[in-house]
Amino acid sequence: VYTHSGAGIAIADQEGKFVRVNAEWLRIFGYREDEMLGEHFAMVLPSDQRGEAMQRFRDFLFHGTRNQNDVDWEVVTSDGARKILRLS
Repeated sequence: VYTHSGAGIAIADQEGKFVRVNAEWLRIFGYREDEMLGEHFAMVLPSDQRGEAMQRFRDFLFHGTRNQNDVDWEVVTSDGARKILRLS
């Protein structure tokens, strides 16, 4: 499912660094796998949204709380284009 999914899937470690990304995730963002692995997930967010994203990540990591099941986030691709993605 992970490899052949039509949905972009990324897995981050407890520090928020990418440890796995599937082909669709790479296509959406325009990066190669070696450019993303080990990088913090905030790399794909506009700088003005990183604080909120980090707080949500910490809340989930330490308390298991999620503000919403699905959230629309503005993201930035490798060429600087901005897109709206539904993240869950």
